[in-house]
Amino acid sequence: MDVWRPIPGWKSSLPAVSGDGLDAMVAAHPAVAVHFWAEWNGVDPPMDRCIRAVEEQFAGRVWFMACDIDQQENVALCKRFGVVTVPTLGVVTSARPPRLLVGYRKPEELARAIEELLKPEPPAWWQFWRRKQK
Repeated sequence: MDVWRPIPGWKSSLPAVSGDGLDAMVAAHPAVAVHFWAEWNGVDPPMDRCIRAVEEQFAGRVWFMACDIDQQENVALCKRFGVVTVPTLGVVTSARPPRLLVGYRKPEELARAIEELLKPEPPAWWQFWRRKQK
């Protein structure tokens, strides 16, 4: 089993986003996935590599970004997503609130989890009772 340790000075390889830049990104892309990370967390470098491994699979559908949770300007964005631990991947679209994947996942597992989050929300269970309008 690998033991992950912090890498002093490590930074995410994904483009950075702060609170005020996210809304513009969501408006410009079908979905945005934000990797919430911290330099002190040894699991974030492998998570970053996994995101890079699946990034091409989601080309044109998901724009991947990163948010350093230790930066003061990112506190509001962390609160908006409800991030309480890292690594966390928050996936947001214009049609639904942010959804979270908490913890490290291998590339195959990460890709499957992101696909699940991208599926359209099913209609409410009571929708079948509505009468069709002509």
